[in-house]
Formats: sequence, structure tokens, C-alpha cells
Amino acid sequence: MKWGKRKTFVDGKVSMPYKHFLGYKKDEETGLPVIVENEANIIKLIYKCFLEDKSPSAIAKILTNLKIPSPSGKEKWYQSTIKSILTNEKYRGDAILQKTFCTDFLTKKKKINEGEIPQYYVKNSHEAIIEPEIFEAVQNEIKARDNLGRSTIHIFFEQISVRRLRELFRLKAVALHG
Repeated sequence: MKWGKRKTFVDGKVSMPYKHFLGYKKDEETGLPVIVENEANIIKLIYKCFLEDKSPSAIAKILTNLKIPSPSGKEKWYQSTIKSILTNEKYRGDAILQKTFCTDFLTKKKKINEGEIPQYYVKNSHEAIIEPEIFEAVQNEIKARDNLGRSTIHIFFEQISVRRLRELFRLKAVALHG
């Protein structure tokens, strides 16, 4: 990798694949990510549905039925796209840099970074669409569903947390609408 590119990672400068990244666009003046409100609302809907016990597959069907274009502009949404959105730290305002790297500059072949080169975690690198508490609740729910093989949280504390997060969503909706 070129020294300049690596230096931008060390400095914590974030770049995103804006063309296929829902919720953000590149600010022409600063080069930093800025929120696209109508797309951010879709991201918030995805997180809200997931915390309301909907599966990624069910959320994909909802968005497809609502005729909301996917990040790649397609009509059909896939559960893998929903899972990717639910686990992407960029929606909480952070960034992991060097998730992948180029193994061959001639063919531009990329590989998932499994420790071959350093990764950098940049906190608060840009404005968040999803609050950290909501993002963490979703990550906990994903783990719980993976561990249980179904979509229920049995831990009392986490049930309270999910209820609190639902209240936050309702309060924000009320604040937005008047």
C-alpha cells in the first residue's frame, strides 16, 4: 500500500463507498461524510424494526414492498444488506479503517484483513445516524438471536434496555413531528 494512503488511515481520515452507502454523502468542501436525511430515516427504520423483533429477512421484505431502493439502487432488498447495515459501525459515527486491502495492484484483487495489516478504529469520525446506545442494543440483540437461534431476549436487563430504546425512538419521532 502506498505511504500516503496508510498515512490517511493513521490520521483517522474516513472514506466511504458513497455510491453504495446509504445515509451519507461526501461533502464537496470538506470531503467528510454528511448525513442524507431521507436515507438516514431508512437506516433508522431498519434499526427500529430490528429492535421490534423483526428479522433481517422480514425487514428486507418490508423495504422491498415499500418500493424503497436498496443502497445499490435495486428494487429488491436482501437480508445480507440489512445485516450489513445493522453491523456497520459507521452508522454510530465510528469507522474501522483497512477492513480490506489490495493484494495485487495490477488486478486490484482485495482481501478481508484478518490481521495481515494494521486496522484502525476511529471513534466519532463523523456524525452518527444511530445513537451509540441503540447501535449497542442491536449488536447485543444480534448476539442473543445467534445464541438462542430465535428472536427473543431472555435477559431481564436487556429487555429493559430494549424498552428504553423504543421510548427513545418514540420521543425522537415526537420531537421531529412537532
